[in-house]
Amino acid sequence: MNKPVTLIISGGQTGADWGGLLAAADLGIATGGLCSERLPY
Repeated sequence: MNKPVTLIISGGQTGADWGGLLAAADLGIATGGLCSERLPY
């Protein structure tokens, strides 16, 4: 069964965490957790 991704939770570390947050922002997926205020979205 396929279930869509509806939330990305991140600790805001550089690398894969940031990549996930940026992809979520581009795809309109909600995010949660902690992140630097420098996120460009």
